[in-house]
Amino acid sequence: MELIKSATRRSRLSEVVYVAMNLAYAGLLWALVATFDPPVLAYGLVALSKWRVFAVRPRFWFANLQANLIDTLMGVSIVTLLWLSNGHTEVQAILTVVFAVWLVVLKPRSKQNFMIIQAGLTLFVSMTALFSVAYAIPQLLVVAVCWIIGYATARHVLSSYNNESDRVLLALVWSFIVAELGWLGYHWTVAYGLSESFKIPQIAIVLSLIAFIVSKAYGLYHHSPNGRINMKVLRWPLLFVIFTLLILLVRFNGLNPS
Repeated sequence: MELIKSATRRSRLSEVVYVAMNLAYAGLLWALVATFDPPVLAYGLVALSKWRVFAVRPRFWFANLQANLIDTLMGVSIVTLLWLSNGHTEVQAILTVVFAVWLVVLKPRSKQNFMIIQAGLTLFVSMTALFSVAYAIPQLLVVAVCWIIGYATARHVLSSYNNESDRVLLALVWSFIVAELGWLGYHWTVAYGLSESFKIPQIAIVLSLIAFIVSKAYGLYHHSPNGRINMKVLRWPLLFVIFTLLILLVRFNGLNPS
């Protein structure tokens, strides 16, 4: 009985330490961004937090890099958005809280629904950060980063289905779509300002909506006994996405459909 109690205490203590260290990590990123401009040290801290990727034999490095792409993209994107929000404490506080929730609540979860949420949030935040600085980055680099974001998010979702045969191919297809839309977004950038320092690019919303319906359709296909998509289930999410995209692309682009 004493052994059980001791193990329980150690487990609770490790959980408290884990939460405290992650909260400290999020707060330290904010402090580094606020202190150093450009935030080289903050980016370095994100890279340093991934030391375990290389703490194995070199033949495992590539697999570890792929497995950690989602968390790395989220960390780099949060640092970028914190940097762009310098001077606006309330925006930086919200971003820090979002990252803390990511580290403590979302990141440790491995159930399918949580993995889909992780990928969707990473897609949205990463595209928002990328296209907030895309004006200062060469077009080829923007498209390349879009490709990486697409591949990482698709691979993360597909890995939750434990389907090795289709994972790489489907992830590459989705990464190509994201890269193509990223190229289009680079030449036609529209952003919606929530504040003077924080704007959400339209491409981030569009891609997130498309990703939502694609993920929903793949889930229905994967769980279908006859390998077909039940359109009765998909109908309302599909109509929601189409209607929202039409509003974004027509009403909020300054176009007059008449």
